[in-house]
Amino acid sequence: MTHDEFELEIGADPEHPSAAALEHMASCADCVQLHRELLALNARLRTALTIPVPPATAPVLGRRPILPYGLAAAAALGAVLLATLFVAAPRDALARAVALHADHEPAAFTSVQDVPDARVREILAKSHVELLPGGPAVAYASSCALRGHTVPHLAVHAAHGNVVVMVLPEEHVAARQEFAESGYRGVLVPAARGSIAILSPRADDLDEVISEVASRVRYLD
Repeated sequence: MTHDEFELEIGADPEHPSAAALEHMASCADCVQLHRELLALNARLRTALTIPVPPATAPVLGRRPILPYGLAAAAALGAVLLATLFVAAPRDALARAVALHADHEPAAFTSVQDVPDARVREILAKSHVELLPGGPAVAYASSCALRGHTVPHLAVHAAHGNVVVMVLPEEHVAARQEFAESGYRGVLVPAARGSIAILSPRADDLDEVISEVASRVRYLD
């Protein structure tokens, strides 16, 4: 079972993992943590759903109708559910998805040959993106599916090894977000459209790549 398959299955029913999901968790600490977070979310939702609701009081004839207590409680319950979802849902879902995806393409971190410029343009054009000239050479280029969207997955040569750059036009972040997932150190930064993810097994080159590569990304439409 892959990480993506695990996330789909456990997201649908975290309380009844299959034998394949249990086997996957035995060797993946990140997915164990995701399972715990989803179980905690389910527990909070269950607590919210068990709030006692007294029977509605009929309105007194001749007076202004009073909102039945049951409806008021239902509205309060809806607010509780929304608050629970916002507080308990994993805030680093995008960072985790980026790291797990990078883990599936280890060649991006080990490739030593430069990718021809024409190939880089072809990959970027699939997502209506271009990379202005200059900066470090591209060592790896692929067009990948991430969270339902096709995105460019690049790697560039940096001082201490390759650094992955993923252009995410459909994924928005409000501010710079640093993360550590699946053995990688990374940064999500806001872009003119969506965001850009930069990650590496090391933290040394991330800011350098942001200034030298992310600033060269341009959107074609």
